[in-house]
Amino acid sequence: GERSAEAQILLASATDLPLEAASVDAVITDPPYYDNVMYGECSDYFYVWLKRSLRDMWPEFTAQPLSNKETEAVANPALFRDVATHSGRGRRKEGTVTAGELADRHYETLLTRSFREAHRVLKPDGVMTVMFTHKRVDAWDTLGQALLEAGFAIHSSWPVHTESEHSLHQAKKNAAASTILLTCRKRPTTEPAYWAEIRSDVERAAEDAATNFAEQGIVGVDLTLATYGPVLSVLSQRWPVYTGELDGDGNPEVLRPDVALDLAREA
Repeated sequence: GERSAEAQILLASATDLPLEAASVDAVITDPPYYDNVMYGECSDYFYVWLKRSLRDMWPEFTAQPLSNKETEAVANPALFRDVATHSGRGRRKEGTVTAGELADRHYETLLTRSFREAHRVLKPDGVMTVMFTHKRVDAWDTLGQALLEAGFAIHSSWPVHTESEHSLHQAKKNAAASTILLTCRKRPTTEPAYWAEIRSDVERAAEDAATNFAEQGIVGVDLTLATYGPVLSVLSQRWPVYTGELDGDGNPEVLRPDVALDLAREA
């Protein structure tokens, strides 16, 4: 006979899930990309109408006056204008921060906390698939750093053609037409490495990915993006990776992923 399954919908933060540790087989996520889309602001247009139609059936999902934007994992400078100590224009004193910088920190912190929570709820053999489409190296640097700090290893990377060249935000622009799907698993305890030890492995991974994906017809910015996953994968197998220098506190300095991503761009 036919089997039926129930779906449970939760209103919760990705940073604090009401789920037991090691209870989930798979996590599939398409995280926000810095300031690309302010989802909370966009959703309010629909939310005020959904409340009217759904509050009798699902009152727990319609209790908020508007969507919660303070804890949304996006980089929204408008939320930090009152606490910023520099306007972003003209000379600035040492130690001051702009609203944009505070917004970026907010996004990066919540992204890392979300991945750590995903790591907590995943079973030991569970898998997380992360979709990411962004041209900026700093966005990939943040994504990679968050995944690595959360304890994940990247096992594979697949570019999938998802965007129409005729859409208004794609046409005649140097935009990515592909979404990169990263498959991640919990990283076992490994020996840390130094950048000098694995740099050649990173270069080889970038060159192999560029060659293989180019043979499959991927070109331009999409080809560059397709090399980022394999490069981050090399880092993730031996994380943490040290630069060989000391940081400001005198501790071994941990490599930022963007150093490896620059090698991928060169490839």
